Amino acid sequence: MQRDAILSVEIKGLFGYKSLKIHLDQEVKIFIGENGTGKTSISTSFPFCSS
Repeated sequence: MQRDAILSVEIKGLFGYKSLKIHLDQEVKIFIGENGTGKTSISTSFPFCSS
């Protein structure tokens, strides 16, 4: 069974980002970074993604 994959995320004017675009590999499974760097903000944006 083939699964859909999010290959990139672009955030504009959300969670304090003016503009942010992230290209993802299908193998990306986790975000690592220091506190307050936006990991949760990026993850929270996924349900808003559309093709």
